[in-house]
Parts: sequence; structure tokens; C-alpha cells
Amino acid sequence: MRFDPTTGDVRTCCDPDTQLPLPYCPQGLFLHVAPVEPTSSYDCSVQVPWWKDITLRVGLLSSKTRLVRVKNVLTEQEDTLEVPSEETVGQVRQRYLTLNAHAESYTWKALGRTAGGAGSQFEFRELDLNKTLQENGVVDESGAFESLDMPSDYHLDVEACAEIEGLAAGFDKDAEAIKGLMGLGLGFLEVGSVTPKPQPGNDKPRVFRLPELKATINRYGFNSAGADAAAHHLESFWKRVEHHPDIKPGVLGVNLGKNKLSEDAADDYAIGLMKLGKYADFVVINVSSPNTPGLRALQGRQQLQDLVTFVKTTRDNLDWGPGGPPPLLVKIAPDVSDADKADIAAVVAATQVDGLVVGNTTISRPGAVAEHPQGGEAGGLSGPPLLSLSTQVLADMYRLTGGRVPLIGCGGVSSGEDAYAKIRAGASLVELYTALAYEGPAVVPAIKQQLAECLARDGFANVADAVGADHKAAGGGLKRSRSWGRGG
Repeated sequence: MRFDPTTGDVRTCCDPDTQLPLPYCPQGLFLHVAPVEPTSSYDCSVQVPWWKDITLRVGLLSSKTRLVRVKNVLTEQEDTLEVPSEETVGQVRQRYLTLNAHAESYTWKALGRTAGGAGSQFEFRELDLNKTLQENGVVDESGAFESLDMPSDYHLDVEACAEIEGLAAGFDKDAEAIKGLMGLGLGFLEVGSVTPKPQPGNDKPRVFRLPELKATINRYGFNSAGADAAAHHLESFWKRVEHHPDIKPGVLGVNLGKNKLSEDAADDYAIGLMKLGKYADFVVINVSSPNTPGLRALQGRQQLQDLVTFVKTTRDNLDWGPGGPPPLLVKIAPDVSDADKADIAAVVAATQVDGLVVGNTTISRPGAVAEHPQGGEAGGLSGPPLLSLSTQVLADMYRLTGGRVPLIGCGGVSSGEDAYAKIRAGASLVELYTALAYEGPAVVPAIKQQLAECLARDGFANVADAVGADHKAAGGGLKRSRSWGRGG
């Protein structure tokens, strides 16, 4: 089942022949299908004016077959069909006519980069109906679609964070303590993870301290009061800010999770976005908790690409007002293979997601953790033993994304040196959590002071100059991350 953000309906998207559910098709190009002349209306479950354009999206399934989706952008109604690579555009059009008789009056155009254009400059060009997609220049000889480079206009504004030190999700799961936490001197924080429906999480005991290592193992399982409760708390907070100008809110992120028994993760994240996105400066899709069965499987290339595309489409179809939509980030696990990392980087490029949070807790038990009396407990490990692993994954993601994507470094940060290591590895911002539990509020200003000393010691005027320094020193020649921020 799929949640339709336009109508609020739940519907099933199936192949018209097999009636089997079809995956979303985020890769590929857009074919623009526009009426030659406006027609009065078209019965698409409701009467709608048909002067609106519709879009046909082509996604590569294999070297032989492509999935073609025709979408009415006004109603979100979709038609889907498969097209062999050797078929001409006219044959594609004829296939579509079997689904929509009105298509006879449409011109078919491909969306491609403008001549000499860069970044996100594109134009529509009319297709020759007698030629295949390859002959039209839509795909190359290998059958791959026209390459769309990394986007040049990420929206999350790192400059908006007065301090680069933030609080990771999990501490304030239901958005109940925002004012107090911001008062600690944090530049930003993530509330959540918030699930659409309330759920109790896993059975207790579900959190275990390893005090000798200043580490923690938890298996909370997304215990959450639900999106409605979080929305109430967030709305109350922003009303307080509105009536009390002395409250400095900082940058606020909302971390979204899925319900344990949900059959459709995409719907859960979309619903969370719709209910909570208006209160957030950025939104995080959490697909990396080890404590919800099947969640980490969503980090697979196709699963992640389908999920992010669906949530991003939901976001882009909503009216956000003059401030624009909140940036969309994805939180990944530190327990990812090299192939997983490459896949995630490819999804970032294909979906133009606004940033990554790297990363969550680990299911590994490095060093002394394995021998600790509590080390055998199931769940995710956090604290200093996670630092090396999470920082290496952070560095890999910075390299794989070419330094173009804002990264939030999370995992094992308990000192200014730790934060500095994350920054040099590629983080524009850093988050802590377990250190606050062990050291208390004093750790926040301590990390700031120590970080300032690290920057001065190595001759950096500010944090931005140090982002990715390890890669630059190695001759990587990577670009600085684009800024991201609400309406930025």
C-alpha cells in the first residue's frame, strides 16, 4: 500500500499486467508529456482540468527492460508499463495510449541538461517518435541514462548553526525538553526518533551501561509517544519562542522512525514528515537503528532509493510557505560494507538528498567491549569504543560523495579532539549523546573550548576551513560541502 500525500488516500501501485506491486523508480530521466492543446477535463477518479502537464519517468531495470511511469502531477494518479530498450518513443507512446486515450494529443519531450549548463540547469527537448531512447540521446550505448551530476544546490545551511556541536536523536525522543537542552549551549539538536503511532519499544531492561568504558548498549526499539504527541510538544515550543524572544531556539531537527509492525516504511516516514516537518529546520530519515527488525535492510541501494524518493516527493508536493521545505537527511549505520557505502553515495547523487548523519550505534563489540560483563547484551553500542569505526565511515562517505554533501558526524564524540577528528574526516557538524549522559552538561562547553584549541594549533581560522582537511592533505582535491538550511 502507498500513502498518497495529495489526497490522503492509501492506494496500491501495481503492474497493470501482473498486478504485482511495483517499486518506485527514482533513477533515470523525466520525459515531459504536455498537451498540444488544453482539453476540458479527464476523469481520473475526480474531474480535473487537463491543462496541467503530466510527467513520464523512465527507470532502468536492466539492460533489456525499462520501467515507464506516467504521472499526473495534479492528482498524483500514475500509470506504469514496461518498455524494452529497442522500442521507439512512438511505440512507448502507443503503449501509453492503451492506458490513456487522451495521450494522442500530447507531445513527448525529454528532460536533459542545457547546452553548456551546469548544476541543475535543464531544458526539455522534443523526442523523435521514430527513434529509440538511445537514438534520441536519452541513454548512452551501455543503456545507462544521461548522467546527472551531484546537485549543486543543497539546502541545509551549516552557517545557520551558531555552534557546530549538537545533540543526537534519542535523548529527547518526544520533543519534551527542547528549551532546556538548547540552554546547554548546543547549536542544534535532533528530537526523536518519532514513529507515526505510539509504541512502547522493546521490553525492559533495554539499556546497559559500561561505565569503565564510558559506553552504553541500548535496545530501546523506537519507544515513542507517536507523531501527534511530538507535534503537540513542538507546536508548544515554537509558540513559546514566538511569545518569548529571549528564548534562543537554535537549529531544530526531527528524526523520523517507522513503527515496528508497519507494513510500509515509506508511508511511515511520509506521514511523519507531513505531521512534523513544519516544525523542523531539517528532517532525518532514520534507517539505521539496529533495534527495529528489518530497518537496516532499508539501507540497500534500491530500497533506500525508493524510500528517499517517495519521502522527498511527498515533501516537494506539500505547501511549505515562504520558508520552503525542510532539508531531508538520511541517518546511516556504521556497520556498512564498502559496497554499501558506494550504494549509499549513489543514492545521495540520484535523489539529491540534502545530507547524511554518520552514523548510528554499532552492533559490533570492539576491543574491551567484547570482554565486558555487559558486552554480550544485544543492541547498539555507543560511546568512545564507537569513535574509530564511525569516523572511518564518515571519511569514506565524504570521499565517495566528493565532499559535496553536508555530513553530520555522530558516534563516540566525548572531547574536542574527537569532534576535531570528525571535522577533519569531513563532518560539517558533530553530535554527541552518550558523553552527555556520563559527563553531564559541562561536557558541552568543554568540547567547544578543546575544539577551538585544536583549530588554533593547526592554523585553522574556523571550523569550515578544517572540514575534510585529512582528505585535502592527502591530495584528494575534494570540494567543500554545499550549505544547507531552511529556505537557504
